Amino acid sequence: GTLPYIWTKVTGYGNLPVLATLDFDSGMLDWSAPVQGIYGFRAKARDSAVPQNSFEKDFILEIKPDTAVPITTASPEGGIFASAQSITLSTNKSPATIYYTTDGTEPTTGSPVYATPVAIAVSTTLKFFAQDALGNIETPAKSEIYMVDTSVPSIPVITDDGVATSETTRLHASWSAADAESGIS
Repeated sequence: GTLPYIWTKVTGYGNLPVLATLDFDSGMLDWSAPVQGIYGFRAKARDSAVPQNSFEKDFILEIKPDTAVPITTASPEGGIFASAQSITLSTNKSPATIYYTTDGTEPTTGSPVYATPVAIAVSTTLKFFAQDALGNIETPAKSEIYMVDTSVPSIPVITDDGVATSETTRLHASWSAADAESGIS
């Protein structure tokens, strides 16, 4: 069960600004969204069943600015793929905005904003970074290279090059194969 304490008063602590207010109807403390600084309050609670158990408690809280930059990841990571890929970008901070490019240029805050997975159907360099709500920017931008090779390599052709050998158990031959999309030949 819950303790029978009823919050009766919230005041400032020393000369520190008050961080919380008390809703006397619900007994709930309401926390504001403070900016950096040191805040404090003193709360008094009364035990309605056993008044001698009533107490006062001082709270001090230091709010420091968030300077951590967001970290963005791509899934799947870059690599060689036999089919088109749908790339999901995510960041460890929320809210944050992810900016990206697919043409190999460095993204800026004027670049497209990530909202849905990025479709990669041809070989592409995807570059991206995130900026959180406080303005912390991930730098430098990250880069993933996606090579999409959907072509089937040609079947190797083996030919006798006409070079005779004195051994009947050996064949002197040459061969070639090519994959036009990757340029391998």
